[in-house]
Amino acid sequence: GAKVPEAFVCIAVGLALYYLVPRPAELDAQAWGCAAVFVATILGAGREFAAASVEVLGLMRLILEPLPVAPVALAGAVVALWTGTLSYKQQFSAFGNDTIWLIMAAFFFAKGVEVTGLGARVADASIAALGRSSLGLAYALALAELVLALCMPSTTARAAGIFVPVIASLAKSFDSLPHHPSSKKLGRFLFMSQAQVSGATSAMWYLGGAQTPVGVTLAAEQGVVVPSPFTTYLKGSCVPAAVLIALIPLAVYYLVPPEVTSTPWAQQEARERLKARGRPSWREVVTGLVMIAAVALWCSSAYLPIKLANASVALLGVVVLLASGAITWDDLAGHRPAWELLVWLTILFSMCTALADFGVIKWLSAAVSKPLMAKGFTTTQLFWLLILMYYVIHYGVASQTAHVTALVPPFLGIMVDAGTHTGNGSFCRIDGKMAVLGLVYATHLFGGITHYSSAQAAAYYGAGYYSTRTNILVGGLLGFASLGLFMGIGMGWWRAVGLWTN
Repeated sequence: GAKVPEAFVCIAVGLALYYLVPRPAELDAQAWGCAAVFVATILGAGREFAAASVEVLGLMRLILEPLPVAPVALAGAVVALWTGTLSYKQQFSAFGNDTIWLIMAAFFFAKGVEVTGLGARVADASIAALGRSSLGLAYALALAELVLALCMPSTTARAAGIFVPVIASLAKSFDSLPHHPSSKKLGRFLFMSQAQVSGATSAMWYLGGAQTPVGVTLAAEQGVVVPSPFTTYLKGSCVPAAVLIALIPLAVYYLVPPEVTSTPWAQQEARERLKARGRPSWREVVTGLVMIAAVALWCSSAYLPIKLANASVALLGVVVLLASGAITWDDLAGHRPAWELLVWLTILFSMCTALADFGVIKWLSAAVSKPLMAKGFTTTQLFWLLILMYYVIHYGVASQTAHVTALVPPFLGIMVDAGTHTGNGSFCRIDGKMAVLGLVYATHLFGGITHYSSAQAAAYYGAGYYSTRTNILVGGLLGFASLGLFMGIGMGWWRAVGLWTN
């Protein structure tokens, strides 16, 4: 059942916003009502949309979660419908959005990687190749995730379904136990390294996390289109993400050094597991080939005579997996995270579209951008300032996809609207394409700053190998360092390849 106090707070905030806060002259009552419903829904969606959370080095945090995220989103939709704020067509318009189905199909790919054992095979192969030392193990795990992230957009599935069990097994083989001083032998280092590097591996690929296609699609609805998104995204991410993947395990090695440094046993065990598995099964081969073919079509679709929608390619891949027997319908029907995402993301997506149509996003962007324009920031300074603000806000949010859904539209509007007059009288503003890419890149990077900043962070923390204090200190330090390195190196790289033209 619902938690009454939390539900009361959510309802009270929505009512107060609508009835007590003066409505801007630029917005009508329907637009203001939509904003109130959206804020109340965001506030109430708990772990996924915890916009009211405060935590400092392990102090109690407050999360409003009267019901799980999907029922909260459904409740918000019912309020919008009953009050006449939105029509059925407006409230459920996103069910026909191709990005939603692209994400769903990619979640099903992820399930295929898990149930066929392909993910575990990739992890074991990486460990067998690089796992002679504890640092080598960390790089092996990072490499395995980099490969899987190419077409497995659920960081939660990668963490909970593959890497948490693998790392826990490695740690225990060296008598490194959770909630015990022996955790420092190996487990603490490996779990912390993987939690931190997962942001960089996700940032490398367009489908490294669901938040990227969500952000790009929300931007397109505001008129900011990223051409050939798969290749454009990779063009911007490849160099800065590669630098972070190379540096993060080494940085964690010095910040939380393992007591065990030589691990030939782990390497040998991985080889034995691979030997026991034998040759890749038919299901693994089909799953791997389908994923490779899908990625190839996504990247080359702009150059083909027949234009293929990304979602159509992905859904064809799912049908091939089902028809070949690589996965079964029961596998997909029981994949609860995918179906929950379909419910809450489509509802919130539809609300975001309505907010844009009603002019709420435009009004909010103008209200914030005018003072920024008056300050006379350069384009680069403005980009850094807004990216940093967007990043810091995540200390109060418990989901990356939630963060994108709620904050990319207003921040993108501010970045595109705000600008400065140059010395020759021309007006300079942030290029829309790089504004949205910068925001989604940053979204990947803050996934490990706390133990509640993402579902994968919670999964690694929940294994019990490091404390809340360690997570926040190391996560915060590496999180902001990663942001600085990614954006700093990125700007130089983006200029070199013609993405940053300001």
